[in-house]
Amino acid sequence: MRVRERSAPASARRSSRSASLAPYTEDKERSLSEIIRAFNERHGTEFTREDFLRFEQVNREILDEDMTEMLRNNPPDVVFSAFSEAFFKGAIRMFQRDNEMKSIVLSDAQARDQAIRHFFNRALRQARENPPAAG
Repeated sequence: MRVRERSAPASARRSSRSASLAPYTEDKERSLSEIIRAFNERHGTEFTREDFLRFEQVNREILDEDMTEMLRNNPPDVVFSAFSEAFFKGAIRMFQRDNEMKSIVLSDAQARDQAIRHFFNRALRQARENPPAAG
């Protein structure tokens, strides 16, 4: 078994090649849709493709040089547990950041206003730079 121990933080060893993941194929899109449908049916939720694609951020975070090398040089059944552990820890970090952001936005009116103004200005610019199609 060639699975290596990971020492430095993932962010310190990120591979430039792993920074952007391959686009979804038709089969992968279908698989993602099935996962979302099953998840929503099981939990009574209405999550979307975009909600699940947030996990791509976790993949980008954990696909450093070591993880990429492990995936490249080992059979899937050998490397899956290392990937699974790294992915789960990455998802927890993402949820913690989400909770921190939610807490700040709900409790800090100044930070909330700054964020809303920023995204308002972006939306305003986009709306004004992209006129409606003639129809």
